[in-house]
Amino acid sequence: MNLEFTPLSSIALREIVLKETSEGGFTIPQSIKKPSEDVWSKLTLKQPNLHASPLYRVTKLVNSEQSLCEVATDITYKDIVGIRNTPNFKDYFKDTASIPHALSMIALVYTKDEKLLLLERSTGDWEESLELPGAFMRPAWGSSLYKQALTFLHNDLLITEEDIDSHSIIGSLHYSDICEHMLITRFDLKCTYEELISAKKRVVFLPDNYAVSTHTNYFTLPLHSPSATVLSLNDQF
Repeated sequence: MNLEFTPLSSIALREIVLKETSEGGFTIPQSIKKPSEDVWSKLTLKQPNLHASPLYRVTKLVNSEQSLCEVATDITYKDIVGIRNTPNFKDYFKDTASIPHALSMIALVYTKDEKLLLLERSTGDWEESLELPGAFMRPAWGSSLYKQALTFLHNDLLITEEDIDSHSIIGSLHYSDICEHMLITRFDLKCTYEELISAKKRVVFLPDNYAVSTHTNYFTLPLHSPSATVLSLNDQF
């Protein structure tokens, strides 16, 4: 697995600035263009509501000394999904640095009674699974990462800013296997689990003594692969 975790706990999520750059524009290598188009065509047959919305491609990583993330808007959801689902897609790129990494965020969301939440979801290019709340960061959602987080948390959990007691950024995961640069965050809610599920969202919580390796002892739905990676890194947070 090709990934690199960077702690970012010294930076507040509200402080991270997205700086758009037009330098070094990305174009899909011709050799992978047709295979990735085929992947997209098959996926949209199963999920016709998918659309090729623009994403942020990370051109300079966030680090603990500088709360700045340089991005370009020269890539789409279609590009990322097509590339990463092409068999042996890394062979089409000269090195890891030339693989496009879309900016995304994943959240460890805890209720007031300390329940860590997972969602039942079957959208995008993943099979139906349990996963941590999260999303690709999108230019259409604005340049504030905090406001982008509020957008996907509302989409996933029907919560608003008033429901959040505290939040923090934990770190970033440069995750070449799925073409993402993933910001890992934590949100603590003011409501309990029972109060949250009264909104009838498909949400579960991790039981005591849960471990990724024993996931099937507790749930019938599989664990979303990127969520499994983040939960497995939990000791480093």
